[in-house]
Amino acid sequence: MSLRDLIPTWPPRDWRAFAALVFSVAGAVVLTAFVWWGVAQLLPAEGWTRASEVNRATTIRWTLWIAMGSIGLVLLGLGFAVTPRKLQGKSGDKSFNFEGGDTEREKPDA
Repeated sequence: MSLRDLIPTWPPRDWRAFAALVFSVAGAVVLTAFVWWGVAQLLPAEGWTRASEVNRATTIRWTLWIAMGSIGLVLLGLGFAVTPRKLQGKSGDKSFNFEGGDTEREKPDA
C-alpha cells in the first residue's frame, strides 16, 4: 500500500473545506494557548502591586490586539476557503480587484 492509496480522491471544494476545518481547529488551539500565556502574565507570583499597574495594562492591551488580529485572520481564512470571494480596494489613484472560488456547487460524478 502506497501513500497515494491513503489520500482520498476528493473534489477541490472538499479539500478547501477540509483545509478550513484544520486551520480553524489549529487557530483555536493557538488562540487558547495565547490567552493562557496572557493570563499567566497577569497573575505574577508576587501579586498585583501599584508599581506593576502600567505593565498589566500594557499586557492586556497587547494581548487583546494580538487576539483580535488572530481571530480576524482565522475568520478571513475560513471565508476564503469555503465561499466564493471578491476583494476590492482603492487608495488614491491605485486600485486592486481579487475574486475567485466556486460560482456554483460542484456536482459529484455519477
